[in-house]
Amino acid sequence: MHPRQTREARKARDERDPDRPDALRGEGSRFARGRPASILLALALGSVAAGLIFALAYRELFGRVDAPFVPPTVDAELRAERMQKLVAQAERQYRIKSPIYHHDLARNKSIDAARWGVGKYRLRTNSLGFKDREVRDVPLRSDAHRILFMGDSFTEGVGLEYAKTFVGIIDDELATEGIEVLNGAVSSYSPAIYRRKVRYLIETVGLEFDEVVVFIDISDAQNDGETYYVDDDGIVRKNAATPDQAETFDITTRRYGDGRRRGLWTVDAAAFEKYGRIGLEHMSENMSALHALLQEHGIALTVAIYPWPEQVLAGDLESIQVTHWRAWCEQRDIPLVDYFPVFIRGQSRRQHEKMLERFYMPGDVHWTEKGHERVAEIFLENYHERRRGAATRDVAEEVAKEAS
Repeated sequence: MHPRQTREARKARDERDPDRPDALRGEGSRFARGRPASILLALALGSVAAGLIFALAYRELFGRVDAPFVPPTVDAELRAERMQKLVAQAERQYRIKSPIYHHDLARNKSIDAARWGVGKYRLRTNSLGFKDREVRDVPLRSDAHRILFMGDSFTEGVGLEYAKTFVGIIDDELATEGIEVLNGAVSSYSPAIYRRKVRYLIETVGLEFDEVVVFIDISDAQNDGETYYVDDDGIVRKNAATPDQAETFDITTRRYGDGRRRGLWTVDAAAFEKYGRIGLEHMSENMSALHALLQEHGIALTVAIYPWPEQVLAGDLESIQVTHWRAWCEQRDIPLVDYFPVFIRGQSRRQHEKMLERFYMPGDVHWTEKGHERVAEIFLENYHERRRGAATRDVAEEVAKEAS
């Protein structure tokens, strides 16, 4: 046989000894017999990779992937009740009592482990006791146009450091236009406290500002209807028989933050009669007192309203909260920023759930970072539009004066 063996001869040898390292990888070899399995494995891995890419893209566009809720694995001590206690313990470092308007944030605090739920975040307060980017001294007077935000935990931005909250984002944007932003909001505030704290800042502290933006919360009806009131001496008091409010989050059993008593009054007739009706009445009285105070000092007022998960899931677009404050603002020519159409989209429950998954913390009523970004975006669009409109009116008035 020729030194160079023929292919047929080598094939015959390989069939006798298929484990030889130089054996042909022909159709009859073990390699050939294993090739379909390798191809199937490669296809399976490719399918998994494609599925992961699709899931990530879907989540980015529409929120978390549509799947049954699986409660997060949390240590037993971090169950709902324990979480509330841990949050309360952490908050004692920076939440204080106020002899005038019930409670506040401590001044000049630097906390690296503020708590909300299972998470920790960085918190700083300035010389006024306002949540801020850093500990700093805030001058009482400023040559810049100054906006003061008032609200409760949504506006304070619990769970997030200042720069990631909607007030912090607005602050960054407007700073480039020479406008200064301050955040006087604190968790569990309501119109009774908005009114009294703003008066304190103006008349006692001597803080100067040009605008106040009040974000009225769904829970404000329960707070003003059952919890807080301003006594004859102008001090905010708390009713001793106030129902428990420690029901803000429970990520261990809930996927969405609905079902809270304080959020039911716009969609449940019994809750409306229990505290919603009187809450709206008291809120209106307190907001009217705030408006009169601001008018006296030549300070503009803007009102913003937004839904809780309860209103989102119910598709409560033309909510009592909306129709009431729309009419209240129209009667006084006050700008209203309505966020209900921003967070209530579509008709089906699944469409409403997607909005909660994208913009609200799991098992909580508060916004995620994306939620805060969206709130800031809408506010800035509305604010710039109103300022352009005001500038156009000013020019028209000057032209009319010159013509006369």
